[in-house]
Amino acid sequence: MAIAERFIRSDAGDSVKRESLQTGHLTPKEREYINLTWDSTKNLDVIDDDCWRLSEIQRTIQNRKPDIVFVDQLSLIQLDTSRYLTDFERFTYITKALKRLAMSLQIPVFLAAQIKRDPNGKEDAIPTLSSLKGSGSIEEDADIVIQLHKLSPAQFADSASFAYGKGEEFQQNGFRPILMIVAKNRESRTGQTDILYQGSRFRFIEIPQPQEVL
Repeated sequence: MAIAERFIRSDAGDSVKRESLQTGHLTPKEREYINLTWDSTKNLDVIDDDCWRLSEIQRTIQNRKPDIVFVDQLSLIQLDTSRYLTDFERFTYITKALKRLAMSLQIPVFLAAQIKRDPNGKEDAIPTLSSLKGSGSIEEDADIVIQLHKLSPAQFADSASFAYGKGEEFQQNGFRPILMIVAKNRESRTGQTDILYQGSRFRFIEIPQPQEVL
């Protein structure tokens, strides 16, 4: 249900109210928007498996053979063995196992992980690859590392993308200024760019030009 809601909200936005989805009391216009969403996603075979153990995740991927896998998130994955006592050892075992699975089946695996807080206590510290230290061998095993950082008011005030009050304006309209960092890219370039997150529609978007409508 949560995945379906995200598809609908991403496409229809505020045209379909969350309360309507939860209660099932939909207006004719809301039903029309939902039907359009189903038409655009009917060829997608989405498998939402509530797996917590690594062995279950591996078995599900091997049996279903999907085109792409998203695992959310690293710290919640459990092992069948207590041999790995530290988080570092456990995370390393998990990332290496998923890496082997991705390579053997030739499918991309996206693994979400929380970034360690800045040791100096700065909540707005911009993450780097060193932020992954202590999280196993993510940095070594991953082909691509993408980090998302919510910019503080001071940071987006200093950003050319959000200068002249645009950061505050976006926030007032329900968007969060985000710094997207490609910290590692085995096959291509690294770098960073400013984007927006729209929570009501569960989506990340490019910063629109003045003439564009969100």
